[in-house]
Amino acid sequence: MYAGANQGGREMEVMNGNRVLNKKAVPSFFNMEEILNENMMLGKSIQKNSHFGPKNHVGQEELEESEGLDKSYNHFRSLALASYFKDNTTGNHLIKTSRYAGYLAKKHGLPSKEIKNISIAALVHDVGKIGIPESIINKPALLNRDEIETVRTHTTIGEKILGPSDSDFIKTAKAMALTHHERWDGKGYPFGISKHDIPLEGRICAVADVFEALTSKRSYKETMSADSAIQIIDSDRGKAFDPRVVDIFRTNIDGILKIKNSFDGKEAINVLSKSIFPQGNEICFVA
Repeated sequence: MYAGANQGGREMEVMNGNRVLNKKAVPSFFNMEEILNENMMLGKSIQKNSHFGPKNHVGQEELEESEGLDKSYNHFRSLALASYFKDNTTGNHLIKTSRYAGYLAKKHGLPSKEIKNISIAALVHDVGKIGIPESIINKPALLNRDEIETVRTHTTIGEKILGPSDSDFIKTAKAMALTHHERWDGKGYPFGISKHDIPLEGRICAVADVFEALTSKRSYKETMSADSAIQIIDSDRGKAFDPRVVDIFRTNIDGILKIKNSFDGKEAINVLSKSIFPQGNEICFVA
């Protein structure tokens, strides 16, 4: 077991976890379904009244999907910015985890739309930490049992912030926010589900999340080398992590390290200031 593993609490928690029922109220202004619906209707209205319309039905669908992607990214980007302004460590964590998750999804062989959904979703996988007291998030020491239980509620808080929706983007984000601390062996949280009962997006995010957390400095720990982080993830293959996702991670570690190096030293605020989601290979910042 590595230092900080039982800090349920912070991004690197991958050890034992009990079900946590969140009792906290979430502000009503966080309604992603309403936000997306309003913007999609606005976009369609503008398009309908413009003489620059799509030339065919296929073009219409592609345009609407692209517009939906950009709007989803921009709204999720706003939530990530909210996390950044509360705690800039979390903001930086979200950016890199998003890129790692997108890259792992790509190497998993998933369709382009799912890759983008997963990368966007990972941007808000820890959005529930908005509801965790700063005194706990930024505590420069190990957490006590009560604090660990409090931090673990960020999974259920995140699900509530994202709210009910028929949007594929939000469904993916909710599943990831809720399950990225579940474990392959069933000892995770909040529900203690195991193996393929954990959504794929949660299993992918779990590896991306822990690698980023281990290789970054936190208020309670120093940076760990990439080699040491890889060894820890290897040791938890088939325990904390989906074996196939770990194998993909190991096989493509050069790409993961390229992403890491491209973001080391950058502030999240500079990345999140971009309003349009990266397209093509730029989604993962590697070829």
